Amino acid sequence: MVVLVKEVRDSAAQVLIELDTYVRKTKMPRAPQTWLLTDTHFNDENMLKFRPKNYEQLIIKRCRSLIAPQDTLIHLGDVIFSRPGELKDYLSLIPGKTKILVRGNHDKAKDSWFLGQGFAFVADAIKLGQVYLTHEPMLLPPKQTIINGATVNVHGHFHTFGFRTELEKLLYNPDFNKLLALELTNYAPVPLQSFVPNLEETPNQSAGVAGEDTPTTPQGT
Repeated sequence: MVVLVKEVRDSAAQVLIELDTYVRKTKMPRAPQTWLLTDTHFNDENMLKFRPKNYEQLIIKRCRSLIAPQDTLIHLGDVIFSRPGELKDYLSLIPGKTKILVRGNHDKAKDSWFLGQGFAFVADAIKLGQVYLTHEPMLLPPKQTIINGATVNVHGHFHTFGFRTELEKLLYNPDFNKLLALELTNYAPVPLQSFVPNLEETPNQSAGVAGEDTPTTPQGT
């Protein structure tokens, strides 16, 4: 089912990407767009076990070719592991007017630290209309496919490894939970509208569930 969802999503995403490429080549202005990125894992040597050696450069290259200066980027967590002081440099290479972080399980630093690196807002989850954006999947009771008016949960975390826990295996619902994995997008960001074509709402701070400050700094595991 995950493969089928990916094929449908990739088809919609490809249309948007081709249109974006045409607009850029013809230098036509376009309306601001929202992009999703996740699990960049900058400076994480463990990623080299299953990602290309130049995966970080690929992520930056794909972002620079697709994201425009007027766009919004929402990162679904697990941003950087070792050498956290380099995050500001990484983010400065990625275009976009506004960058928002949805915390991942490895994003342990204080909100203020992430804000100082280039993010405009940090949250544990963000709800945009009928969409919940999270790092780990939201698990609903069996047969339930809506929560607080949201009918879709876009998440990262899994990469291509599949379920991490028995509970995820039991409650994960592909009709509600939609996986975003850079390993499946050729390390490119994905338009938010590829998941929900009719979504018109744009991110704002009031839509988020704010994260809690902790005294630790980002660490790799």
